[in-house]
Amino acid sequence: GRTRLDGAEQPIARSALSRRLHPSAPFPLLLHLSPPSPNTPHLTSLLAPPISSLLVLGSSAMAAPVVDAEYLRQVDRARRALRALIASKGCAPIMLRLAWHDAGTYDVNTRTGGANGSIRYEEEYTHGSNAGLKIAIDLLEPIKAKHPKVTYADLYQLAGVVAVEVTGGPTVEFIPGRRDSSVCPREGRLPDAKKGNYCYYCFYLSMFSCYLKQLIKM
Repeated sequence: GRTRLDGAEQPIARSALSRRLHPSAPFPLLLHLSPPSPNTPHLTSLLAPPISSLLVLGSSAMAAPVVDAEYLRQVDRARRALRALIASKGCAPIMLRLAWHDAGTYDVNTRTGGANGSIRYEEEYTHGSNAGLKIAIDLLEPIKAKHPKVTYADLYQLAGVVAVEVTGGPTVEFIPGRRDSSVCPREGRLPDAKKGNYCYYCFYLSMFSCYLKQLIKM
């Protein structure tokens, strides 16, 4: 992979980068970020295939799951169940929105929030920006019940990945291991969707700077 900083491309050791992609990592990664202008520094493609979503790896108050052979089998079965559900219900948009809203609360300064499944709690899914997401949460409960080892955090992000695939997007490699949390972030963590430039710079400046700090430590 390569990064582009101020127009200069620098190679990144893929093996070193891969060590930073495990879900237990405490920092977020923003992949395939497209700048609003050609003069804006940006992070170029780091992984293949490309995805049109934000992968945020957040903190949690619960123990990390043991990703053993049985866990991976349940993830695979859950993935197939999600394909059937999303195709039959036509619910790809709300599943992708659920994945994003659970992940998008990550705070780089406090390292709280993020993809930790906390959106399943009433305290969070009743936030104004999460209106309607209880529908997606309820649709996923039967799949969770049949695959109890899979954390809510993994299930919600997997639902987003499958939503991309079902609607004609690429097949995305899914890396499991996200922790669940019962700690809900305060309302207002998600960027204002009505402010396009604000959203871009919110992600670019905070999350890319966090990525660079971790890259320097490699």
